[in-house]
Amino acid sequence: MVAQNIIMTVLNVIVLVALLVFGVYAVYNNKPNFELTPAHLYDQQMGQKYGIWVFICVIISWLVTLPGLFGPLSNTWNQILWWVELIFNIATLVFCVLASFYYSRLNTRPHD
Repeated sequence: MVAQNIIMTVLNVIVLVALLVFGVYAVYNNKPNFELTPAHLYDQQMGQKYGIWVFICVIISWLVTLPGLFGPLSNTWNQILWWVELIFNIATLVFCVLASFYYSRLNTRPHD
């Protein structure tokens, strides 16, 4: 149980740093200063779609930590919620990478 707490703490710190970097990156790369071609528009829409999934996963990851605040949970529930939080933290990181990939393509594609 102590190892799980350490793993989750480290993963939560990694997710927070990734969210900070992703947030700054998305703000500066989401609005290019040129007219969007269909390819650019696709990249922007995909980046925004994955950006929304980032925040959905973060909210779910945060919500699964709430039941323990209202009273003690059985060991089985602790394990289930730990795995749910782990899965959604990893999903958050994956969606951050995907959204950042599309935002980077948005500004590196050739344009008129």
